[in-house]
Amino acid sequence: MAGFNNSVSLAANTNTTLRTVTTGLTASFTTNFVNRNSFPVTVRLAHACVSATPAVDEWSIYDINLPENSVFEKTGLVAVAGKLIVVQSNNANVSVQIYGFED
Repeated sequence: MAGFNNSVSLAANTNTTLRTVTTGLTASFTTNFVNRNSFPVTVRLAHACVSATPAVDEWSIYDINLPENSVFEKTGLVAVAGKLIVVQSNNANVSVQIYGFED
């Protein structure tokens, strides 16, 4: 079992691959979205199969409203080998962190 911790500051309306699950392993993880703006934003998270452009059925968090200067945390997420963890925000100045374990 190996731990991981990845983070990124998002550009507006841009799919960003935060992590690719290691071949042969399954990832259990938590994700935090931090809105550093003085206005609300919306955020997304997908477990994509082959591309950093997720299909419509690959989004597990979609346009969640995140108030100004706040945090949204999602725990208990699981992704299988080869999945790309893709995140997006409709505005910049949003940080995303993913941390967990692969086994």
